[in-house]
Amino acid sequence: MSDPSRALQNLNGAARLVAEAAANLRTIADKATLRRLRLIQVELKLIEEQQQAKLSRATVADNPPSSAAGKATDNASE
Repeated sequence: MSDPSRALQNLNGAARLVAEAAANLRTIADKATLRRLRLIQVELKLIEEQQQAKLSRATVADNPPSSAAGKATDNASE
């Protein structure tokens, strides 16, 4: 490496490789973060659905629906 311009070219090439590797690592980290966020989003959706189901069951338990068949029979007999 007696030629300074050759050494400089090698350093520039190495710097480009390091910059590219850093960019790739950021991309990989971003993909991992996106995967985690998607998993969290799915978990939150499941929790929301469970809460909706609990709310629906509680509403039905508090206000039992009148029997549609019973109403139809009552109306027919009148």
